[in-house]
Amino acid sequence: MIEKYLEELKEKNYALSSIKKMRTVLKPFAIRGVNKESIEEYQRKIAGLDQNTRNSYLSCLARYLKKYDEKLVEEVNIPKKLKKLPKEIPSQEEVKTILQRPDVLSFKGIRDRLILEFFYGSGLRLSELRNLRLEEVDYQKQVILINQGKSKKDRLCPISSVAMKLLKKYLEKVREKLKGKENYIFLGQKGRKMNAKVPWRIVKKYGEFSPHKYRHAYATHLLQNGMKETSLQRLLGHSRLSTTQVYTKVTIEDLKESYQRYHLRDKWD
Repeated sequence: MIEKYLEELKEKNYALSSIKKMRTVLKPFAIRGVNKESIEEYQRKIAGLDQNTRNSYLSCLARYLKKYDEKLVEEVNIPKKLKKLPKEIPSQEEVKTILQRPDVLSFKGIRDRLILEFFYGSGLRLSELRNLRLEEVDYQKQVILINQGKSKKDRLCPISSVAMKLLKKYLEKVREKLKGKENYIFLGQKGRKMNAKVPWRIVKKYGEFSPHKYRHAYATHLLQNGMKETSLQRLLGHSRLSTTQVYTKVTIEDLKESYQRYHLRDKWD
């Protein structure tokens, strides 16, 4: 039954990483079967993992049970996930400074600046940046198609005019010399899709923030500057508005901090 389920996921074009995780989760049940006792034992076994990993594993198990034995779903105890506010994201002034650091007169500098622009200017995830293809750029409308991003949901992301100029420069002067064997925008030395470690190293070279922190900054700064949550939800590719609303909490905290700093009423007594 488990192998049949995994084959179904392949047929539905689930990401290989998702199928691999599902296989890991279901492997302990291959011998004992899925029943109340084996579910309890599994939950005890993974109790020492951090909450996010534990929730992820149990969600996979629950998804399998909903299809094959829905009565057992209630035996899966998924702790309520606590929404964490993004911490230590760069301020708008910090981003301005970081974006000026790559030397855009050099090949690597052009590439590095473009990657930074895509992370902060378009809010891309690391996997989405690596999977960008040449045909997914609309130069006239200045948007890129994020083709089957997280949760297999396509979306359009605007590109800043600065990033668009850099992209054209990168394609003409940098990518052309890499003799690409695949049509990804960002290539490694051998002309194939860029390794995931490379963009990570690039962004850390110019600042202390990870690629995903720039996505957090992108979302937070848009809200701070007045964008509506529903519009941001579409830009980020979130399935649920509640996922986007975590950024609203960040801006509320900013407002409270500013209020407490500049409004002296509480200091009078």
